[in-house]
Amino acid sequence: MTDNNAPETDNEDIRARVQEGISRVVEALQNGRAEDALAATRELLEQFPDQADPYHMLGVLLLKGGRPDQAIEALRRSIDIDDDFPGAHYNLGLALSALGRLDEALAAHSRAISLKPDHRDAHGEVARIHEAAGRHAEAEAAWRSVLALAGDDTSALAGVARAQLAMGRAGEALEILDSALAGPASGEELAVLKTRALEAAEGPAAALAWVESSSAEPGGLLEQEGGRLSGLVGREH
Repeated sequence: MTDNNAPETDNEDIRARVQEGISRVVEALQNGRAEDALAATRELLEQFPDQADPYHMLGVLLLKGGRPDQAIEALRRSIDIDDDFPGAHYNLGLALSALGRLDEALAAHSRAISLKPDHRDAHGEVARIHEAAGRHAEAEAAWRSVLALAGDDTSALAGVARAQLAMGRAGEALEILDSALAGPASGEELAVLKTRALEAAEGPAAALAWVESSSAEPGGLLEQEGGRLSGLVGREH
């Protein structure tokens, strides 16, 4: 009697063995044994050359090892096997960005998001690419996508504020920064951005007054902003 479930069972067994191998690779990597992780991944590829996961892992390891050109080759091979693999598209985007191929990177991250709309890191990379290209409206939209997934993400809050400042919307930037600094998000980057927003909206004197009322870390960025603003205010008088 023919077992009609045999192919499916075989596939499940292969996937289980691949995932077991990937777990060993991750364990080696977490323990600082990068060469062992790479060797184990190559061994997996010899055993399962038609599986996407080992190629993806190889791409990740090559990217971490500073070889984005080789990582791209491995990640594209993973995608050739499974085009619906969001992680492979995301890491391909990172490798392409590392080589300055930002348009291709944007396409890769966008594909990752189409497959996994809640891919927070991919939304963040889309925002960074738009920001680097001076596309501030697109950057703001992408950063807001990150905030929709994690409302206290400091990088995204700062990204929205930077985009708004770049588009001359200092008042809106102040609102989001005041809200962020009053909540769980914090950090010197947000504080410095608030001084820039205050300076644009109300002038350097108002920004300096806020810095002086804050607990600026000695030698930190906020204290440096205070020094810059002091010079501006002094020149005004």
